[in-house]
Parts: sequence; structure tokens; C-alpha cells
Amino acid sequence: MRRALARSRGAVQGQPADLYEYRADAAPEQLQQAEFLEYRPQPLQQAPRQPAPQRQVPQQQPPQRQAPQQQPPQQQEPNVQPRQRQPEPTQPQAQPQFQPELPPLSSITFYVFTRNSAQPGILHVGDENSFFSSGFDVQRPTKVIIHGFGSDVNKPMMVTMKDAYLSAMDVNVLSVDWSPLSARPWYPVARANVDVVGPRVAALLDWLAGHGASLGSVHLVGHSLGAHVAGIAGANVRSGRVSRISGLDPARPGFRDVALPRRLDAGDAVFVDVIHTTAGLLGMEDPIGHTDFYPNRGVMRQPGCTDLGPRCSHEKAYKLFRDSIGQEQYEAVGCDSMQDAMQGRCRGRPVVMGERASGTFPGIYFAVTR
Repeated sequence: MRRALARSRGAVQGQPADLYEYRADAAPEQLQQAEFLEYRPQPLQQAPRQPAPQRQVPQQQPPQRQAPQQQPPQQQEPNVQPRQRQPEPTQPQAQPQFQPELPPLSSITFYVFTRNSAQPGILHVGDENSFFSSGFDVQRPTKVIIHGFGSDVNKPMMVTMKDAYLSAMDVNVLSVDWSPLSARPWYPVARANVDVVGPRVAALLDWLAGHGASLGSVHLVGHSLGAHVAGIAGANVRSGRVSRISGLDPARPGFRDVALPRRLDAGDAVFVDVIHTTAGLLGMEDPIGHTDFYPNRGVMRQPGCTDLGPRCSHEKAYKLFRDSIGQEQYEAVGCDSMQDAMQGRCRGRPVVMGERASGTFPGIYFAVTR
């Protein structure tokens, strides 16, 4: 009984845990007796003290009412964190700083060279005055020469190719100078601009066709990146199909897994011939034309090249083609596969490589040159 009384006193003094412990191990009769013995001598404490806990309950409720006031900050916290994470898309700003702004399309210049004038004319698509003053003759065949990375209209590839054509044939030579879009040292920018220049060349050819030029007498010759410019141009011509595209060691970096029509392909012209001289390195190794030539196995180091790098071998493609415009003749033999051509194990039908190549016998060919 003393234990029950002590326990009940603890409960009266605001210790409900003590009372709970008592009720857990004492019989209900003992608890009632304890309460009766405790509060009977002091009847005034019965009425006031029983409501007292009830009055304290509402005093404890305000904190409970404030709890929802504390919840909004908790609910806002997840909203605040994402806001701090959203600025993290600063990754685009962390991109390499080597990509300058693309120059305007006016940076592409179309020079016209003929036997009739020592000075070149310049064509501006849509400008009728430039067409009539350029010296372009719609009755002549047209050779379109397109340079690659880091080159321009005054570099050896463009000058010697133009001179070789004008010396051997009475033709229009269109030299496409896109040097502001292909300047060193930013190869990724030049590669991206191939997609810009190709359609512009196509627009030029469509414009010339509108003035009476025959696409059946148009031959595009492109070196490295210029080979893909030629291919994209051929794929985008709307007024017909160009007669021929010659790809001279078409660039491999940035084009290995590119889907058509964003690179040179056999479908870009009636006849597409390709010369590989740094296959698998600077140039594409896979056969991508109707006729693919692998002179000297198609890899560096090409004959006459003594440097340790691939540049000389890469340029060998246009030099072989340039020499074939004149009197030089290169005979190639047919191969069963690209692997056979790159190993020199070919004994097939002989054909001519270079300017005088034809699409009569498409396939893969191996040649030996100086």
C-alpha cells in the first residue's frame, strides 16, 4: 500500500511515467485505494488538480500547432536544394575554349579560272553580274577543286591542280576557297564547317545549272576534308546529279562513324573514285566509292616521303591525281578485298587510276607508284 501511495504521489506531482510504471505492476484495486487515501485528507486538491493536467494540455497544444509552422521550412528544404543544383549545368561553359564563333557564309569564295583570262573571276550565288563577269562558260566542262584543312586557294594543292587542268584541257576551273572556315589549328571547327560548306557548293552548282551549265559535265575533286565537302555537295544538288567526284585521301578524323549523307559516298555522284594514301590514319581506310585505289598499299609511308609524320603521305593522293591529269599514267590491278589491297596481294583486272579513271569496272584496286 505504501508503494501504491508513493506511486500515486508521483503521479500527482506531474510524473505520469511513474504512475504508468505502477499501473503496469500493481492491481487496479491497489491503485484506487492509493488514490483515495492520498486525496481524501486534502479534498481541495482533488478538483483543482484533476483539471490542472487538462489545462496544461492546451498549453502543450500550441507547440503542436506550431509544428505545422515548422513543417513549411522542412517542405521548402527539398525545393531549395534543387535550386542550388540547377545552376550546376555550368558544364556547357566548361567546354573547350578552342571553338571560336563560326565565320559568316560569305567567307566562302568561288574563284573561276579559264584559259581566256589571266585573272580569276568570282561568283556570288544569286548575283547575275558576277556570273557574266566571271568568265564562266556553260559550254565547257567544269572542274571544281576543294581544298582541305589548313589550305587555301594559293596553296600548292589548289594552284598546281588548277594549272594542270588548264594546261591539259579547255575547262572551267572553280576553286572553292573556304580557308576562313578551315584554318589551323582548330580541326574540330573545320570538320564541323564541312557540313556548312557542302550545301553552299551545291547551291552554286544549282545556280549554274539554272544558267545552262550541265551537271553531266561537272567533276568535283576534293582533298582530305574537301573530299567530304564534295560528297555533301553532290548529295545536296537538286537540279540533277553531278557526273563525278574524286576523293583524294578523304579525311578520317571526325568521319569514321558519321552517317550518310554527311560524308563522301558512292551515292553522291554518277561515278565516285577514291585514292587512299594514309588509310586508317589521316585518311579513311574503308572503300567508300565505286572504285577505290590503294596505291602502295594505301598507307604511310608513301614513296618519296621521308618525314616521320603522315602529312607527306596524305598529300601524296592529290599529287598522284595531279600528275595523272597530264601525261602520267598509273595502272592498278583489281583486288578481292580491302585487306588484299593493303597487303599488295592483287592479280585482278587492270584499270587506270587518276583523272582518266572510269566507272566501267568498279571495285577495289592496288597500284604501285613512284
